[in-house]
Amino acid sequence: MIAPENDDGNIEYKRYIIPDSEERFQQLLTQLKWRVDVGDGIAYYLIGVEDNGEIFKLSIKQIKISMSNLKKLANNADCNIESTEKIKIKKRFYFKVKIKNKELCKKFKERKILFLGKTGIGKTTFLSYIINNKLSDNSRMFILNHKHELESGKSSSFNYQYYIYNNIKYIFFDTPGDEMYTKTLNRILSSLKLDAIIYFVSKDWKRKELYKRYSEINNINWIELDLHYENNFHINMSNPPEQNTILDTIENKIVEYEKKTKFNFILDNNFLILQTFPHPDLGWTLSGFLQDGTIEVGDNLYLYNKFKSNVKVKSIHIDNILVNKIKGPIIATICLDKLIDINIKPKYGFLSYVNYKKVNTIRIRWLYGNENLSERINGCIDNNCVSLEKIGIVNDSNVDFIYLILMANTNYNFKNKIFISDKLIGLVIS
Repeated sequence: MIAPENDDGNIEYKRYIIPDSEERFQQLLTQLKWRVDVGDGIAYYLIGVEDNGEIFKLSIKQIKISMSNLKKLANNADCNIESTEKIKIKKRFYFKVKIKNKELCKKFKERKILFLGKTGIGKTTFLSYIINNKLSDNSRMFILNHKHELESGKSSSFNYQYYIYNNIKYIFFDTPGDEMYTKTLNRILSSLKLDAIIYFVSKDWKRKELYKRYSEINNINWIELDLHYENNFHINMSNPPEQNTILDTIENKIVEYEKKTKFNFILDNNFLILQTFPHPDLGWTLSGFLQDGTIEVGDNLYLYNKFKSNVKVKSIHIDNILVNKIKGPIIATICLDKLIDINIKPKYGFLSYVNYKKVNTIRIRWLYGNENLSERINGCIDNNCVSLEKIGIVNDSNVDFIYLILMANTNYNFKNKIFISDKLIGLVIS
């Protein structure tokens, strides 16, 4: 006899598996999926064990039928039977079967790549080709989000699409090139730990030097892609190369950069909110980027936006697949449990284990664009849009500026972050 079955874990006891109807098969399938989800992609079935832990005396026929049915259940749940172990206790025995979800347990290395360039240069069309591996007259339509984007042909929001190739998950971020959407671009740019920025070459995009300097400050690989002229990295979109050829070229450029670059990132164990969606059943779902560390279902966190609130993680999803735990850096979706007591629903901000203090002033050391300084400035720090007013200057070994925070999506956690606007880049010292 072994310990009784735990109703809440990823281990299921079964005397045998012999469903006598389609309805019973579906019940067993639902049960298997739940055990796999609870186990973060892995479940164990003990065949020949009663719920109280007593070993049942299986016949040869019962063993064969049970194993055959368990295999059918696993296939229907998009799982594989990874191993089967026969365990003997005195004169009786049972079978311990390890079941693994095909996709959930497959860990892919992530490459986060952001597209930059003026509007109309071809970023969205290129992204559509990368994902679909074909060009068509309506190739952009599946990427653009809003009706006005389809009518104008201009991206005003950001989109991210992913493609898995050679066991690497490439996540591509398509950003708006029009100057009126600079705030959206900067909020996304400053939220992510990027592997590369692909700049789509044009002769007259005014913000190229700003973003190139930003990539240098943050050790982000800057790749220039030309869709119109035959320069170093050139792709003719009227007759483009195969999808895998493009991805191989991008991967080689990233690997070459990593070999010659020393990285020194300071990352928080925070989940930066990029998009939010109210769901009638799940509640508020937050799509975003976990910078570092881990988050698990059931964790109690602080939600920072206009206010600081206590929240609990209800569920976590990666590519629409339910998981129990995530480890950063990673893009994921988090569902929060009960937001009844929150005055402002989450739209911007971040989740964290850390209890930060509210900040009303910050000190910035300017790294780019000092000639464009004015008394009042607007920009982004991480995914936080801020409006600042200069109230002082500190002259020591460096010249730093003190600013009063006039407006911010959240007044928490600024130190060691990069400020970026349409003309300025600076480091928040304190």
